[in-house]
Amino acid sequence: MDVLHAAFSHAFGWSFGSSILVCQFILAATFLPLRIRPGIATVVAFIIPAIVADAVLSIMPSVDRLPLPETLALLIRALALLLGGLLFCAGVAAYLAAALGQLPRDGLMLVLAGARDITQAEPRRLALARIGIDITCVAGGVALLGPANATHLGALAPGTLLMAAGSGPLISYLRCLAARLPGLSSRSANPAPRNGTERHRRTQPANSRSASARHQPASAIHVKSKTHR
Repeated sequence: MDVLHAAFSHAFGWSFGSSILVCQFILAATFLPLRIRPGIATVVAFIIPAIVADAVLSIMPSVDRLPLPETLALLIRALALLLGGLLFCAGVAAYLAAALGQLPRDGLMLVLAGARDITQAEPRRLALARIGIDITCVAGGVALLGPANATHLGALAPGTLLMAAGSGPLISYLRCLAARLPGLSSRSANPAPRNGTERHRRTQPANSRSASARHQPASAIHVKSKTHR
């Protein structure tokens, strides 16, 4: 989706963070027809990535501008891509497992996967839904920039295709790990009966209860009959 953010930024002269906000607002139009319920995480995930992206990009130097050998610069860029992609996918899986709301893109991913909760989504469908969304965003960004311009700016590169094809499966795998963390799974288990007494009461056969009644003392039976009279 960052290809689409970069395309908006380049086409309209906005900052990268502003482009993130605009794209998310456009996708937020799908909330009503798809009946996606926003939450506090929706608001937080709208604002924080945009602010952090602009702040980090303003102080982080480009690897190409550093006085480094070409091989070392390429290695650093590859490591940054892998580390950034891993942290991004882990963050998506963790915040969705918290079940406090989702961004429009992630809500759309869950709907296409046939689930409202990431813990209920089938892994294969979740991965395919994310791949489809990311490829669509890449195609939209390339169409807005133009293929030649997208390649020149680095918006269309091997790392782009790797993230588009690999984010879905990685998020699907990491969501299983995130759901196991205490407090991150929205599924609540029913507490077990205390010392098995409740289960024993529910499953006690009727004939055993009638047998226990037969073994009551005669005096107790006599008192009950007098009471009913």
